[in-house]
Amino acid sequence: MTFGTILVYVVSYFGLFTGVFFLWTLFENRDKIRNPKARDFPVVSVIVPVYNAGDTLVGTIKSLLNLDYPRDKLEIIIVDDGSTDSTREIIHSYGSRIIPIWKENGGVASALNVGIQQARGEYIAWLSHDDMFLPYKIERQVEFFIRNPSYNFCYGNYIVVDEKGTKLYEVKSSQLSGYKARQQLLISSYIHGCTTLIHRNCFEKVGIELRPEIDRYFSKFK
Repeated sequence: MTFGTILVYVVSYFGLFTGVFFLWTLFENRDKIRNPKARDFPVVSVIVPVYNAGDTLVGTIKSLLNLDYPRDKLEIIIVDDGSTDSTREIIHSYGSRIIPIWKENGGVASALNVGIQQARGEYIAWLSHDDMFLPYKIERQVEFFIRNPSYNFCYGNYIVVDEKGTKLYEVKSSQLSGYKARQQLLISSYIHGCTTLIHRNCFEKVGIELRPEIDRYFSKFK
């Protein structure tokens, strides 16, 4: 065997080893390559206040379990506000995949208050028991916060569907800030609460408790 032949074998072996090592490294880090910031994503708590939602709750919970967000960074809190239908049985059927909280009936605001107090997430979202999140909802909003660390609150558009889930139309929320935003909020509820994602320090600064008046706010979107 000549020196040239040996050299070819060595180079070929080294190339094969390098290729295998590269593919193995790629496989081991596939999640991080797909989303470089995935390991840095914060815990997000999604609170669902529920009252007699036997007809709609399954779809709502499924939309949360199908979110494109690291499961170990997602906390799903279902607050049953004294339901008298099949809601409790539905909640129990999901086992440890969700966190159930039981309370006497007191309205949406009181249920949200209980959920917020129990939430451990850095960011908090809420979802009505007859609404659903699109798979990318939380992920895109968290990515926005990562790119814009000075923001503590964001919201977005939403889609109105019929009882079968067929899209009827999309509502595009106004993009306002500062004085214009405060002025518009006094005139109309142009932000749908279920589209928001809020840093928990907002609640810590202004107080955890939501006032009962928020029940009237939610009723505008029914």
